[in-house]
Amino acid sequence: MTKNYSAIMGQNAEVVAISIDDLSGAQAMASNSGVDFPILYNPDKDVVQAYGVFNLTGDRLATPSTFIVDASGVIRYKFVGSTTHRTPIEELLRQLAALSG
Repeated sequence: MTKNYSAIMGQNAEVVAISIDDLSGAQAMASNSGVDFPILYNPDKDVVQAYGVFNLTGDRLATPSTFIVDASGVIRYKFVGSTTHRTPIEELLRQLAALSG
């Protein structure tokens, strides 16, 4: 997402990552990864549980996932991946373009 952040912003969209670490863990993740977008922290895991992406693999971690949520709060796209399979950027940009056009 970092290297495609400007393309995503060009679609009138924003990227927000959610970490299940505490604040210091989320800050360390942000510093180490060099991301330009916000990283929110959710150590209580209620957000990842609400989106259904917590503990799917049995390792007590959130599954890497991508959601497109419109301005009204409606989920328009959902991709639940794995540690080795993330949302293809082409698919994400295609979904964003479809929503805006």
